[in-house]
Amino acid sequence: MHSCGTPETVRELLAHMGLSISTTSINEAISNLSKEAIAETRRIGKSLLTTYAYDNFDIDLKHSTPTVLGQLQMT
Repeated sequence: MHSCGTPETVRELLAHMGLSISTTSINEAISNLSKEAIAETRRIGKSLLTTYAYDNFDIDLKHSTPTVLGQLQMT
């Protein structure tokens, strides 16, 4: 529910009904998982047995296009 953007009041209502865990527990779980992920990423990075890839890494390569003005400047 947290990742879907459910309002906090709805999450708290469900927690009081016993159908879900509290918002505090959700935030603590996310924090702990983040800390573990950071530690694991550092451990793997230190082993030098990993590579990193970036998604949506855009490079704008300017291709030269011959123009009449460019040809006049070269002569």
